[in-house]
Amino acid sequence: MSQKDVQIHSDWRFMYERGVSNGLITYSNSFSSNSIHGVKFDIFCGLLKENECIIVLSKTPCTPADATFKILINSKAYTEYIDGWINNCTFKYSLTSTCASPYAEYNFSCTITWHGFKDSLPNAIHANLKNFNSSPDLSDMKIVIGKEEIPVHKMILASYSPVFLTMFKANMKESRDKRIIVTDIDVNIMKKVIDFMYTGALHPDPEVPDLLSILNVAEKYEIMALKAFCERKLIKKMAVENVLEILDEPSVYGVPQLIQAATGFMIDHKSAIMKLEKFADLHRRKPELLVDFVVRTMAAN
Repeated sequence: MSQKDVQIHSDWRFMYERGVSNGLITYSNSFSSNSIHGVKFDIFCGLLKENECIIVLSKTPCTPADATFKILINSKAYTEYIDGWINNCTFKYSLTSTCASPYAEYNFSCTITWHGFKDSLPNAIHANLKNFNSSPDLSDMKIVIGKEEIPVHKMILASYSPVFLTMFKANMKESRDKRIIVTDIDVNIMKKVIDFMYTGALHPDPEVPDLLSILNVAEKYEIMALKAFCERKLIKKMAVENVLEILDEPSVYGVPQLIQAATGFMIDHKSAIMKLEKFADLHRRKPELLVDFVVRTMAAN
């Protein structure tokens, strides 16, 4: 979670008589946060049948926003990334009640991580900053990778990265020479990182391998906004084909929420994932990665 993200919580309980669940609806009370002016949230749950429900997450006003929605249903976790959330978002989940009585009981615990409106002031600022991206105009520093030199502006880099800020304030060699020589980062990945600092986005939308490389750079230079951005994108793009690749990336361990989301995804798709050749390879090389997966799988069963 970045420093500008805000988390809002809501918990509620639902009990009903078995056999009469179809069509029942429960909902949370409206809730909000003083840190998000003028925004209210509601959550509705409709039971389709005994073991299936629809969750409708609603917000007002209808200004597009980004958020991550996490819900625990009787301790089973689900995570959804919402890109451009306008009003209502609908999700379908399976239900498992551990209660053996004539009544089924479900406890819902919801966390919304609010990432901000899409049409906020920073976007307007970035619209002007992008004109200086990789431009020599007013540039006072160069990032050098191999034979390529990328003109940058110290103020932009320092505003995103405390590592760069310390480098420039301490009058280190890089600051005196006005050159930062980078030997361990691919030039195209570094350009994407720089693009983010000038535009607040990554275009075109990177695929998982590039996102993991970008996350590694964000971890190295402590670019927290970029780490949060990569986290949301990786959760959104998570699939059976790439979840083990995500877990195998060392930089992921600076993003514990991403590990939790990946482990939860593996539990939800355990039959398909355990058949993958990489699953056995990862288990052999890094058995500690799968401890949480095994424990949570046993708990779910």
